[in-house]
Formats: sequence, C-alpha cells, structure tokens
Amino acid sequence: MSVTIEGKTKSKLPLQLEAKPGRQLTGARGLPGNKKSPHPRWSRFATAFLATPVERFEIIQRGIPAGDVGEIAGLMNLPRERLYSILSFPSSTVKRKAANKEVLTPEMSARLLGVEKLIGQVEVMIEESGDPTGFDAAKWVARWIETPTAALGGKTPATYLVNEEGFGIVSNLLARMQSGGYA
Repeated sequence: MSVTIEGKTKSKLPLQLEAKPGRQLTGARGLPGNKKSPHPRWSRFATAFLATPVERFEIIQRGIPAGDVGEIAGLMNLPRERLYSILSFPSSTVKRKAANKEVLTPEMSARLLGVEKLIGQVEVMIEESGDPTGFDAAKWVARWIETPTAALGGKTPATYLVNEEGFGIVSNLLARMQSGGYA
C-alpha cells in the first residue's frame, strides 16, 4: 500500500492525502534547555520523535502546556473534543488549565507527547522514503488513527492511545508499514 501525492509514491502508508504543507518549526521548542534540533528543519513532531528518552521524560515531568492540546488538534485538523476523547482527557480540565496557562499532568503530557511522537515518526518515515514535499503528517495521522485496521483486529489505532503500551503497539504498526511487514 502506498500514499501517492502529485504522482509520487511516498511510502507504504495506506491512505491517500491531499498535498498541503505542514507547519515547520525551527529548533526543539519542547526540549529541555531549549536545545536546537539536530535537524533545524524538523517540525516539533519529528523533534519529539527524535528526542532521547531522557529528554522526553523531562518534558513529561515538566508538563506540556495545556494550550498545546488545541494547537495540536488544529494541526491534525481534528476537533479539540475529539482529541480529548481519543486521549481520555477530561475536557473541562484541559480547558481550565489552558485558560490559566497551566501545564498538563505528567500522565496527560505523556499521552499528548505520544501523539506528537507518532506524527514525528510518520514525518521521518516519509523523509526517509523520498520527497516529503506537500505531505502533512499530522493530518495523515489524524485520519489513519480513526481507520479500522486488520493488523489491530479491526480496531482503530486510536483505541490504543491511552497508555504507553498502546502507543508502542501503534508505533510498531507504523514501523511495520514502512518496512513492508504490515499485516
């Protein structure tokens, strides 16, 4: 299976997307000490994926700003309430924390960072597979996680995005898709 954008096969990902540029950020906004990304052109998502486990641990412990939930939902072209539901976030808590410019709890931060890592994983996969021009990984992931897949027994990847093990299952599925081991 492949994604075709402007007549070019991008990878073995099963959805076809419209060609729209994704948001690119420079540096590693969420990384400890505001370190610069080793790849300055990487987005916040790829930077999260490429970060070390220690860096991700520190981000989670510090907490991700609650306002980032809405920002990421927007980049994914998902209604905020749908992202809250997928990640099992109480909407009133997220809204209150965002209004007060507070950070998410470590548990909530870990789930939100998990979504960022998945998007980053897809960005890196597409980069490794060829020309990523016009591919919007955030929107692709949003559509893909809502699509039932045989590899998950007919469940959607979103079903698994509630804990670390579930995120690992979904990440491994993406890696298998890239390698051609997708069932």
